[in-house]
Amino acid sequence: MRALAVWISYLLYFAVSVVVIGLVLAAGIPMITRAREVAIVTSAKNQLQKMAEAIVSVSGSAAGTAAEYSFKVDEGILTISSERDVIYFQKEIGLGIIAPRTIVREGYLIISSEVDTSGYETSDAPNCCYILENSHLLVKFYKFQEELKDDNNVIKEIWLKDLNRKLNFSGLNILVDDDERSTKGVITTFLEIGGSLIPKATLIERVNSSTVYGGVGYCYDVRYSLESTTDFIIVEVINLTKC
Repeated sequence: MRALAVWISYLLYFAVSVVVIGLVLAAGIPMITRAREVAIVTSAKNQLQKMAEAIVSVSGSAAGTAAEYSFKVDEGILTISSERDVIYFQKEIGLGIIAPRTIVREGYLIISSEVDTSGYETSDAPNCCYILENSHLLVKFYKFQEELKDDNNVIKEIWLKDLNRKLNFSGLNILVDDDERSTKGVITTFLEIGGSLIPKATLIERVNSSTVYGGVGYCYDVRYSLESTTDFIIVEVINLTKC
């Protein structure tokens, strides 16, 4: 790969996706393949670490200072994201080198496997949005801060990336003890686990329905989780109490 002029970037992600290796009849081939993959990954890791050190050095220099750095590996993809100020190296490898949905930090690098989930927030419109996203789904949640609502649906929309269209979705209401009143109340939403290229992102919906009951009602949290590489959301009711 030709020399790259690199901008200031303090954080580099080293992304590795795990794929299943097909059955190989020749006993020696899997071992050779694994050794070759380990060599490629190790070479890329060492080069990225040196690149990160060069970037940090340039960042402490005078304005307009630039650095030129060469990066070369036999396989893999190097990507510079100007939006996130991050450099990614991606390489498909066999099983056994790094466990799926694992993150390891080494110096300026983050080495990860099977992690494609992000949790973040935007300000596109009033009460919008917290977002959970991976390679298959983009789920938008409303931003509520102790707001009295007539229902406890907090999902604005679900985008199906594989089909490139929005899911026909009318909302999700959570009932406690099959009581309609438990869906109403004062609602707050917030990201519980956020960030980029993480194994799982989660959002919490906090509901207090005591005002609807005119006294003692239900207080509970609803946790929405999106894990890496999955095409579904996990919904859990937790911390249920009378309040």
